[in-house]
Amino acid sequence: MSAFIRLSSLSLSDWCYLLALTGFLSQGVLNTIASTLGAVIPAVTDDWFTPVAIHVPFALYICARFIERRPLRFMPFVVVYSILLIMMLLSVVLHPEYVPTMFDETWSGSLWSTLLSPTAPVVAFLIVTLAPSGQLILLSLIIASYATFAGNVVRYAASTLRGYWIAVDSQGNEYASAYDLGFGYSVLLSVIVFTFLAFSGRRPWLHLAGAAVSLFMILFLTAAGLVLIANLNRILVSIQSWMAARGSNARSLDRLIDGSFTEDDARDNLGLISARLIDEGGPFGLGLYGDRYHIRRQYHWGYPHNFLDEMWVTYGWLGGTLLVIVGVALAIRAYLRARHTLHAALMVVFLPLIFQLWVSMSYLLSVWFWVLLAVTWRSLTLPREELGAGVRGRPGAPEPEYG
Repeated sequence: MSAFIRLSSLSLSDWCYLLALTGFLSQGVLNTIASTLGAVIPAVTDDWFTPVAIHVPFALYICARFIERRPLRFMPFVVVYSILLIMMLLSVVLHPEYVPTMFDETWSGSLWSTLLSPTAPVVAFLIVTLAPSGQLILLSLIIASYATFAGNVVRYAASTLRGYWIAVDSQGNEYASAYDLGFGYSVLLSVIVFTFLAFSGRRPWLHLAGAAVSLFMILFLTAAGLVLIANLNRILVSIQSWMAARGSNARSLDRLIDGSFTEDDARDNLGLISARLIDEGGPFGLGLYGDRYHIRRQYHWGYPHNFLDEMWVTYGWLGGTLLVIVGVALAIRAYLRARHTLHAALMVVFLPLIFQLWVSMSYLLSVWFWVLLAVTWRSLTLPREELGAGVRGRPGAPEPEYG
């Protein structure tokens, strides 16, 4: 059986699953759709539209599996989510001072978004572990990549016409920026998936062209950012005047212009703060949201922007190190067990997508971290015959379609 499947071969439950996982992997697109509809129908907001678009088909998929009496493996998610909840409760009991930060409804990094929301990144672990096959995971990833690529082209064109990007500073304020780091990470999805498809023999020239366009957007954005930064003060003054003439808030620009605020220094400061917190936390750390509680006093983001620092601050230099070692060992074992199967290929695809964890992301906020963890679990536990054929299928097999 090939790694790629025809849309016409999908059952109703497969279609429900495809809609659920594709929607989860491209939530930005769903949010944009909700905003567009909301301009016409005020009652439509992404607060409910996106969760409904994901979980209605997912609930139908689960119901169909029960009706068909096909197994559903809920226990892995129950175990993982229970561990996170236990960590949350321990933090509440041992560090009650964390509570206002943990449950701050005005902050996008609170537990309401990272753990307790129906679209929280950890939910990706549930959806992927319940996948009927690796082929549907791959198909969802491909469609999500197309949708995200289209959305990013629109974003790129809009920012080019506008002349600047809208970024968020360490205090949570929006400001005009020469670049958008988040945009580059979003486009990286298209680069990786399109390149994977091209080397898998799937419309190679089309996907190589898509990967090239994606790389162009990233590199051009970086180059333009460097040129703009070289003349930053002059450009910021011009943007400040333009915004002020329209009555817009330009406090962040004021701070940038007078030299009282620089995002470049923030990463160095985060490293210094994290080092101090690691010392304070000892072998078993400051607990869940210990980093947020301390760092958010200076920086709105509230986390170290480095995966190892986050592990060491939260779980301690001993606990965090053990978790990382065990995680890496299990990932290597999973890949070796799944070698030459679709799941091994999926691990290779998802691995570079968690690169952001090392420079500007938290594992609690990274959908790809939880997707990779779910694929790793599947590779470790599923019978090998359920891990799927290699991406090129059987030698001499007819060329299948994925949509």
